[in-house]
Amino acid sequence: MSGGGLFACLAFALTVGCAGAAAPDAASDASPSDALDAASDAASDAARDASVPDVPDAADAASDAGDQDATGADAAATSEEPWFEDVTERAGLGFERVAAEGWASLPDRMGGGVCVLDADGEGPFDLFFAMRPAGGSRLFAASTPLAYEDRTDALGLRGVGDALGCLAFDADADGDDDLLVTGLGTLELWLQQEGGFARADVLPSVDARTLRMSAAAADLDDDGDLDLLVAGFVELHPDFAPDPDTCVAEACAANIATWPPARNLLLLRDEAGRYHDAAETLAPALAVAEPTLVVTATDLDDDGHVDIFVGNDLGRTGVPDRVLRHDADGVYRDAPSLGLGRKGSGLSTCTMGVAHGDLDGNGRTDTLTTSFERDPSALYLCFADEPCEERGEAWGMGEAEGSFRWGAALADFDADGWLDVIESTGHLVTEGELAAAGLSGGPLAQRPNFYINEAGTGMRLLSPAATDGLSQSHQTRGLAVVDLDDDGRLDVVLAPNQGRPAALRNLRSSGHWLRVRLVGAALNSGGIGATVTVETAAGRWRRQKRAGEGYLGSFDPRLHFGLPTDAPARVRVDWPDGATTTVPSVAVDREVSIRR
Repeated sequence: MSGGGLFACLAFALTVGCAGAAAPDAASDASPSDALDAASDAASDAARDASVPDVPDAADAASDAGDQDATGADAAATSEEPWFEDVTERAGLGFERVAAEGWASLPDRMGGGVCVLDADGEGPFDLFFAMRPAGGSRLFAASTPLAYEDRTDALGLRGVGDALGCLAFDADADGDDDLLVTGLGTLELWLQQEGGFARADVLPSVDARTLRMSAAAADLDDDGDLDLLVAGFVELHPDFAPDPDTCVAEACAANIATWPPARNLLLLRDEAGRYHDAAETLAPALAVAEPTLVVTATDLDDDGHVDIFVGNDLGRTGVPDRVLRHDADGVYRDAPSLGLGRKGSGLSTCTMGVAHGDLDGNGRTDTLTTSFERDPSALYLCFADEPCEERGEAWGMGEAEGSFRWGAALADFDADGWLDVIESTGHLVTEGELAAAGLSGGPLAQRPNFYINEAGTGMRLLSPAATDGLSQSHQTRGLAVVDLDDDGRLDVVLAPNQGRPAALRNLRSSGHWLRVRLVGAALNSGGIGATVTVETAAGRWRRQKRAGEGYLGSFDPRLHFGLPTDAPARVRVDWPDGATTTVPSVAVDREVSIRR
């Protein structure tokens, strides 16, 4: 294999005698009077009596929005002012993460997730960092904005297993956030109870050698409660251990191609709150053994039903990403006709992270997948009644192909109505290991990639000022988008693989905003799977409520809309059970709670 082909895939098969990999197997409307959360007096007072002007149809809305000046993008082109401030130390998050096994193993190199949750019922959102070895994960709680304290022990989470990733969601529908933790031989559910968290023995047992990665929650069998998707990556079986006398030892131990792939899981929740794997019957294409890093549950074809996205490593060598569409009989089946998962060349990326959202303003859900160095991030733009098309390089995503990209998010950081892109970065292979194989590559620590959306026509990679928090290099994996200080501007937390995390506070959001908190039905208290549409005289914007995205973590559970106008907005929620709630007029620049 040539050096260029080698770099086209995460499985940096150094061709130096490592053991070969095992071949992978192949509605009714609710009353508007019920719309506002009774507990949200501020939101109720904010609703204005004036009606919202007629909103154009989707095509006209996208066209009108595209004609507006993208204030944030214009400012980025002319100003040296920073976009983000690094507040890591000031916020109390300046801990240092040290690799559990000297960074010699695959779990050491792949791990580092972060989840946003309310862990104590107080103040701003808290942060859980999933880390190795067992007992190494940490929970930081904030009673006031940007003032975090390590409360891992106090909240009962010191017993978390050998962790790489996490997922925050309300598993038992009691109104507070729980934690799913994944990792090496680790699949644990920690339920939040009064005074802290306790591990619940409700999940199937896992082999101690199985490396489990990202996870997602959604109602996958249409029974009203939340089920789970869990990515199986590889089996670290001793029979496949590399011979250190025949290769560069560290590189071989961390080489994905050394180890056989693992099965993914689709875990259905029963009435007793226990989970069982139903992948073989409900999603047969998910049950195969593939090196899967990320799974998401979201409506990819905009038909009102949740679909499954499966992001696989080794996509350049025959293990493409999969899209499993929710069919009429409730079974999820491989749907290559949607055009997701393969580039125009017919190859897939070596997918590390994934994010979904409407990038071009046409009302359809688009998908971004990150990849290995010299393999540009893929950007799948979707259109009505047509297959999606991969346009990453045409949209400018190749500008950062020299970086090794992991977690990603689509979010409106400048509040101009268009979703921007941020990617977490950091190399998987040391320069010494690359040199031993006759190859060259980037450094382990890299600065994050931040793209400004050019009004739905393409992405422009930002070159940050020296004073910008984005200018600092980190060795990170997961990320989370969250409003850390509740000022209406979206901030970013980067999870460390080695070294410290990075908390980046947004300084430059220049438009208006609306934040929507959903209070769902009894078995799905967070409204996961709902679609929220915000309409003003300037256009229409849609967001889907997801649990699990990016890489090894989950984001701010509130849905954030950047708006180019301060006019009142009409908000419609299409709940996952088919019901609809409409709030005819809501003032912007605030948070509103909407109850099912």
